[in-house]
Amino acid sequence: MNAGRPLALPESAAAAEAVPPDADPAPRRARGLIWAVIVLSALICVLFVSLHFGQRRAIDRLAHAIDDIHRARIELAHALDTVEHDSSTGLERELVLGEARRAATALAGALAHVPDADTGPERELPAALDRLAIQLDAFQSAPDPASANRLRQRFLSVEQHAERVDAELRAQVNRLDDEQAGQFRAAACLSVLLLAGIGAVAFATARAQRESERALVSSRRLFETLARISPVGIYRTDAFGNEVYSNARCRDIRGLVAGESGRDLDEHVHPADRDRVRARWCNAVEDMRAFHDEYRLLHADGREVWVLNQAVPEVSPEGFALGYVGTLTDITGRKRAELLAHGQRAVLELIASGRPVEVALDALIASVEELDPELVCLVTRAGPERDAPPIAHARGPVDRLLVLQDAALSCHPQLAELREARGRCAPAFVRLAGLPCLPASAAGPCGFGAGSMWFLPLTHDERRLGNFAVFRRSPAAPDAEQLNVIETAAHTAAICLQRHRDEAALRSSEQRFRQLAQTLPQLVWAGRADGRCEFAGPQWTEFTGCPADELLGFAWLDHVHPDDRAALQSAWDEARSTGGLRTELRLRRRDGSYRWLDVRAVPLLGDDGRVLRWFGTGTDVTESRALRDALHRANTELELKVAERTAELSLAKDAAEASNRLKSEFLASMSHELRTPLHAILGFTDMLLRGLPGPLNPAQTRQLGNVHTSARHLLSLINDLLDVARVESGKTRLNIAPLDAGVVVSDAVEVLRSTAAGKHLDLELKLPAEPAMALADQRALTQIVINLVGNAIKFTDAGWVRVEVGGDGKHVRLSVTDSGCGISHDDQSRLFQAFIQADKGRHHLRGGTGLGLYLCRRLSDEQGGHITLESEPGRGSRFTLLLPAATAELQD
Repeated sequence: MNAGRPLALPESAAAAEAVPPDADPAPRRARGLIWAVIVLSALICVLFVSLHFGQRRAIDRLAHAIDDIHRARIELAHALDTVEHDSSTGLERELVLGEARRAATALAGALAHVPDADTGPERELPAALDRLAIQLDAFQSAPDPASANRLRQRFLSVEQHAERVDAELRAQVNRLDDEQAGQFRAAACLSVLLLAGIGAVAFATARAQRESERALVSSRRLFETLARISPVGIYRTDAFGNEVYSNARCRDIRGLVAGESGRDLDEHVHPADRDRVRARWCNAVEDMRAFHDEYRLLHADGREVWVLNQAVPEVSPEGFALGYVGTLTDITGRKRAELLAHGQRAVLELIASGRPVEVALDALIASVEELDPELVCLVTRAGPERDAPPIAHARGPVDRLLVLQDAALSCHPQLAELREARGRCAPAFVRLAGLPCLPASAAGPCGFGAGSMWFLPLTHDERRLGNFAVFRRSPAAPDAEQLNVIETAAHTAAICLQRHRDEAALRSSEQRFRQLAQTLPQLVWAGRADGRCEFAGPQWTEFTGCPADELLGFAWLDHVHPDDRAALQSAWDEARSTGGLRTELRLRRRDGSYRWLDVRAVPLLGDDGRVLRWFGTGTDVTESRALRDALHRANTELELKVAERTAELSLAKDAAEASNRLKSEFLASMSHELRTPLHAILGFTDMLLRGLPGPLNPAQTRQLGNVHTSARHLLSLINDLLDVARVESGKTRLNIAPLDAGVVVSDAVEVLRSTAAGKHLDLELKLPAEPAMALADQRALTQIVINLVGNAIKFTDAGWVRVEVGGDGKHVRLSVTDSGCGISHDDQSRLFQAFIQADKGRHHLRGGTGLGLYLCRRLSDEQGGHITLESEPGRGSRFTLLLPAATAELQD
C-alpha cells in the first residue's frame, strides 16, 4: 500500500504479468543442451587439430631421418667402395677414410633424430656403426686385404641394419599416414553426428518453445477464467504497494468499475481501521512476510463491507521484493453472524441475570439496528388476556410505529393474507410504498420513509407470544443475510418473551406454593437438586421450635433420629435414580421427644430430564404407626391361633380320611361277602322261574319274581358300593389311551336299547363321520355311558333319549339328552355328591342309591374330563361329558 500514484496497467497485460514468461523450464534446458553440444564440438575439434599436427610433425621428422640415412648410406658406400678398389696414396686414403667416418657419423646423427630409436633395428645400428669405425681405424693402420675384407663385412653389416632401419621407418610413416586418414574419417563422422545432434536439439528446442508458448497462453487463459469466476477478489501490487492488477470480484467488493483498477488498496479502508491496516501492511513489506488481516471497506455506495485480506510476497531469484499477490474475501455475512451471535448472547445473559424483559428487548433491537441501519424494529407482546392491550418495545417512536403497523394490516385489500397471518401465526412480507391509506406520520418513522415491512409472529409451542415487525427503507424484500438477521432476532425475542412469561408463572406458582404450604398441616419443604433445603414451611418452626432459616441446607438433618439417618441416606440415593422419595423417620420435636414422620418428595424436571428442584412433605404418623403396630401384633397372634387350629384340623382330616379308608375297605370286603350268596339266590330263583324243577302256580311265580327282582336290585347296590369303595380307596387302575369314543358309546347304548324298548322310548344315537379319538379308559367310559343313559331311561316315562358324540379338536364331547321330568336348580348343585338323589319321593319309587352320578364325576375326573348338567323341571335334562382329544402324535 502506497499513497503515491499507482501504476495503471490494462487487465490483459496485468494478467500476462501475473504469469511469468519463463514459467516452463523446458526451453531453458534445451538452450543449455545446445550450448553444451557446441562447446563439446569445439573441444573435440581443437583436440583433433592438435593431434593431427603432432602426427604431421612426427611424419616429417621420420621422412627427414629417412632422407638423411639414405644420403649417409650412399656416401658411406661410395667412400668404402673407393677405399676398397682405389690404390691411391696414403694421403688420399686418409681423405677417403675420413669421408667414410663422416658418413658413418652422419648416419648415426640421422638415427638420433628418429623417435624411439632404442628399440628394434634402431638399437642394433649404432653398435654396427661402432664396429665399422673400429675396423676403419684398423684398416687405416694396416691396409692389407684381410683388413679390407673385414672392413667389407663390417660395412655389409651396417648396410643390412641401415636397410632394416629404413624399412622400419618407412613402415612407421605408412602407419602414421593410415592413422591420420582414419582420424580424418572419424572426425568426419563425428562432425556429421554432432551436426545431426545439434539439429535434433535445435528442433526439440523449437518444439519445446512452441509448447511452452501454448502452455503459457493456456495458463493465461485459465488464470483469466479463474480470476473472472473466483468468489474472492484477486489483486497484485508492485514493490511499492501500488495495485497493478485486480479481478472483477475484487472491484465488486469495493464498488469499482473496470476502468478504476489500479488504485491504492488502502484508499477504501474504513477510516477507523486505516491506520492499523497501513501499519501492519508496512511491517509485512519490511519483513517480506505474508499479510493477513480483517477490516472494513467503504463500498462505493457508502455501506460497510468486512473483508479478509491475505497476501504473500513475490521475490526475485536475487532476493528482491517484486510485489504482493493477494485475495480479498467478503466476510460481511460471517461478521454479521458473529455480531448477531454476540448480541444474542448478550441478550440471553441479560435474561439469565434476571434483568427486566424491557432491557433485554431494547438491547436486542439495538443490536439488529446496529447491524443494518436500514432496519427499524418493533416488538409487541400479547397481553395476558385476549382483549388486553399489547405492550410494545422499540428504539424509535413506538406510537408512530404502532400506527404504521395497524394501518398496514387494515388499509389495503392485498394485505388480507397478512391479517390472516396474524391469526395463524405465519410470517408475511408487505410493500408499504404507494399505499394511499397510510397516515402522514408513516412517511418517516424514525427519520426515514418506510418502503416495506417484514412481519413475524412470535410463538412458543404453538402459543402466540407477540409480533416482531421490521420496517425497511427499501421496498424490496430482504436478502438472505438480512432475513437471517431478522429471523434470529425474532427467535431471540420469542425467548425473551417466553422467559418473561415463565418467570411470571414461576412467581405465581411460588406464591401459590407458599400459600398452600401455610395452610397444609404437613411439614412442607422444597430443595435443590442435590437435596439442600431451600424452603421450610411454618409448620417446621412450630414442630421443631427452630426458625426456618436455621433449617435450610442440611441443618434439618440434626433433628433426625441418629438411628434413622442411614436409612434416610439409602432412601435418598434410591430416589435420585427412581425419581421419587418415600420413607419413614423419627424427627425431634421442640420438647425433645421424637415423632414418626411419613416423608414423601417428588422432583421437578427440566426439559432435558434433569432434576431442577425437589418438593416434599412430612406427615406425622406416630398414632397411625402405633395402630399399625397394634394391628400387626394382633395379626401375628391371629396367625398363630390359625396355625394351631389348622394343625388340629389337619389331624382331624387325617383321622377322617383314615376312617373313610377303613369304611371303604369294610364296604369292599362286606360287599364281596354279600355278592356270593346273592349270586346263588339269583341263580336258584332264575332256575325256578324257568320251570326247570317243575311248573309253578301264579302265586309262586309272582313271589319268586319279587325275590329275583329284589336280589338283582341288592346286587346293583352292592356293585355301586364296591365301585365307590374302590375309587375312594385309590385302588382304581385306569388305562388311559387313545380310543374311538364313538365305538365305546355305541356298544354301551346297544346294551341298554332293550331296556328303552321295554318302556317304549326312542333311543337315538348320533355319531360323527370321522372317528372321535379321545384319551380315556374304555371300562370307565363304558360305565359312565351306562350310568348316564340308564338314568335317562329310568327317569323318562315317555318320549325319547338322545345320545350324541362330537368334538372340537381339543375335546371329545358326549351328551345324553332326555325328555324326562327334569331336575330343579336346588337339586342340581348337590346332585353329583355321594348318596344324594333329586326328588327322593319319585327316586324311591324307581330305586337307586344316589351313587351313579357321583361315580361318573369321579371317573371323569380321573380321566382328565368334566361333566356338566343342564336341566329345567318338566323339560328334560342334558348331561355333557368332555374328555381330552387324542393328538395325532399320541395316536401314532
